[in-house]
Amino acid sequence: MKVIVVGGGIVGASCAYALARQGARVELLDAGDPPSGASARSDGSLFLGNKRPADVPLVRAALATWQRLLPQVGDIEFESNELLMVAQDEAQERALVERVAALRAAGVDVRELTGAQCVAVEPGLAPVRFGSQVVESRELQPMLATLAMLRLARAAGTTVRPHTRVQAVRPGEVRTADGTHPADEVVVAAGAWTGELLAGSGHRVPIEPRRGHVLVVERKAAELVRCGAMGSTYADVAQSADPDLHVVPLVTVTKSGTVLIGASRERVGLRDQVDPHLVTRMCAAAVSLYPGLASCRVTRSWVGFRPWATGGYPYVGRLAPGLSVAAGHEGEGITYGPYTGEVLASHLLAGADVPAVWQLPQTSDTGLLREGGTACPT
Repeated sequence: MKVIVVGGGIVGASCAYALARQGARVELLDAGDPPSGASARSDGSLFLGNKRPADVPLVRAALATWQRLLPQVGDIEFESNELLMVAQDEAQERALVERVAALRAAGVDVRELTGAQCVAVEPGLAPVRFGSQVVESRELQPMLATLAMLRLARAAGTTVRPHTRVQAVRPGEVRTADGTHPADEVVVAAGAWTGELLAGSGHRVPIEPRRGHVLVVERKAAELVRCGAMGSTYADVAQSADPDLHVVPLVTVTKSGTVLIGASRERVGLRDQVDPHLVTRMCAAAVSLYPGLASCRVTRSWVGFRPWATGGYPYVGRLAPGLSVAAGHEGEGITYGPYTGEVLASHLLAGADVPAVWQLPQTSDTGLLREGGTACPT
């Protein structure tokens, strides 16, 4: 089987690797020099504490996939993630206590911390009411991880074609500036650009970009941040379909000591300009967690686009004979990338089932339609 994968981020690279490893002849096309999309702009957190309890088995499967790949991918700075999730007021405390109980009921090892214990763990933290840590959480360096998956894909036989913008996709073919390229299967794994690409194929897949800003703080900030912290409302915002702007304080530190500030979400299309007013708002939110950051400068900032799918879950599987999709992971592509590749490859090459929550909707109520109003087949 010849497969063309569109998109060279962590999901596309992982799909290419898994398909090639299982015997497909794979060509991967990317408009830029991969990784250049959301995979290059992620904070690299593989965090379990902000997931739905029902999703715990999926997250564990994804983490296990990364663990199995470690001997092959080399040093991608894969390590434990001690990020704190903290409640700053009474309402947040009630909600976080409920979240901890639900995760524990799902079998997750969650550590509860009083406000005083949070500050003992993270001395630079402002006073908070309650916090939690999840022992199973991990983190990695997203650029290194994506480059490693691209390297594995090449080693398995994938031809990677950077700077090749796909103009249109249809079942069994893609069109670029140098002509039409046939394949037995086209896999669209183009992140936030997936919905736009598929629109011309006669299929409408409800995936749209959610812009997020990331700020880099000067090096002295690493003296304040040991394990990092996120506001407890992060999970609700990430899973919400609300199109309005949301800012939740998130402060993380990389293995190399770089402090990053997030997290914003807004639906403004693919506008890639940094918003200085939003940067100011994010800094204020970060200072509410770490007061010492008020004396630190932001040295760099950028935006990225999370691919948001209706319902809050990615779409993985066959849209029509010769056309498949693997996209819509929102901010979790770096977590689920290699596992998504394995799932899709087994689905296309061996007929294996896709996890139920990732399967493509079958009725017009979901918004996944063929032009003319016919429900899109799988």
